[in-house]
Amino acid sequence: MPAQEPIAEPPFAASDNRIGKAAAAVKQMALDYLARAREHQAAFMFTGASALVSVGSMFSSMIMVRYVSPEDLGLWQSVRLAVTYSMFVLAGVNNGLSRDLPYYLGKSDEKTASRLAGTTLFYVLGASLLVLLGGVGSLFLFHDRGSKLLFAIAAVTVLIMLTFYTNYLIVTFRSSKSFKDFSKIKMLEALVTVGTIPLLYYLGYHGMLARVLVLSGLVLFFMHLFRPIRVAPAWDGKAFVLLLKTGMPIFILDYLSTTAGTCDRLVLLKLGGVKLVGYYAVALMARDAIGIIPGALSEYIYPRMSHSYGEHHDPIRLWKMAVKSSLMVVAFMTPAVVAGWFLLPPVVSKLFPKYTEAVTAAQWLLIGSVFGGATLGRMAIWSMKDWKMATWYQGLGVGFGVAGIVLGGYFGKTPLIGVAVGSLIAQIAWLPVGGYLVYLATHRRASPGGK
Repeated sequence: MPAQEPIAEPPFAASDNRIGKAAAAVKQMALDYLARAREHQAAFMFTGASALVSVGSMFSSMIMVRYVSPEDLGLWQSVRLAVTYSMFVLAGVNNGLSRDLPYYLGKSDEKTASRLAGTTLFYVLGASLLVLLGGVGSLFLFHDRGSKLLFAIAAVTVLIMLTFYTNYLIVTFRSSKSFKDFSKIKMLEALVTVGTIPLLYYLGYHGMLARVLVLSGLVLFFMHLFRPIRVAPAWDGKAFVLLLKTGMPIFILDYLSTTAGTCDRLVLLKLGGVKLVGYYAVALMARDAIGIIPGALSEYIYPRMSHSYGEHHDPIRLWKMAVKSSLMVVAFMTPAVVAGWFLLPPVVSKLFPKYTEAVTAAQWLLIGSVFGGATLGRMAIWSMKDWKMATWYQGLGVGFGVAGIVLGGYFGKTPLIGVAVGSLIAQIAWLPVGGYLVYLATHRRASPGGK
């Protein structure tokens, strides 16, 4: 039998193979890009919707300062400080759920996640009842101080109860699908923010109070309607202990930061009274409107960090997420801040001449908001439950902020501008220090303890 000749390979087979491999690589790159785009689609939708809320808030704030006097605005802003201080009643339970709910979902332990959510809801309802009793008592205590103060106390009491439940619901919007639903609610919030402006025109001070409650109530209604985790309030002692163990350290550190954040208004109250706080409120409105963007990204990034840590237990992943999120905040905020810097002087001077003293302070606060937003990566420390580093981070951050505000208020050109510039300088100085602490926390060889 004659020997069989070897089968000849087709010409250019090696080249074809290389072309095939290159095509497969390009295809895989495209698939990976689409997967990442789908993965972050919810984040972009949510941030975009929050940006619409920011624009609506800035527009409504301009109308507010036209029809509400600095004294009345200062009174409401002073009474509204109760919202910040009332968070003490929650004792960190919401903070614990914010971290542990996505963590246990990442571990595929839905039973524990549901127990935590039900216990938190039970506690939040009890805390709301306590706030209601406190508000009624305050009305009796200040019954002879004038109707404007009494209306403000009543409004802030209802606002605190709405805020308690809203904060609980925000924590439960954790999946990509739920964030898409949340984005739709944010778009509705933007419409309602603009749609309730006539209340300011027709009712002035009282319209301002009514508008806050209408806006908060409608947003809460739709969040409740589309809530992703539907559990009944139920007490579970073990779940409550776990929530406290996780949430109390976060709460104490956050509460320290948020109460220190009222230092600017307290300094201005001492140096210039309610009217100066009213002027400063305009600057705060501009800053807070821009601040919606890092706030929205925080609501998205923090649970993703905790979920990732529960799934992979890899701190380096958190560091990468921290850097990306901080850069994303700067990219979103910078154009808005630049536009605000140039638009504020002509807009305020022509439309709101009563508040021209607040323009320069507002401009400096806008710049500071970029540096403040860039510290979003700190959420990595919270996700890891690295309480020692969190204490250093929050303690030093508060020290920088308070020192800048106090020194600026007392030694600045004017108390109003000095507080704003002091706050900016403190944020600039703190950013690299805070970033370094996040780096240290995520690059230790041994992961921090805790679940």
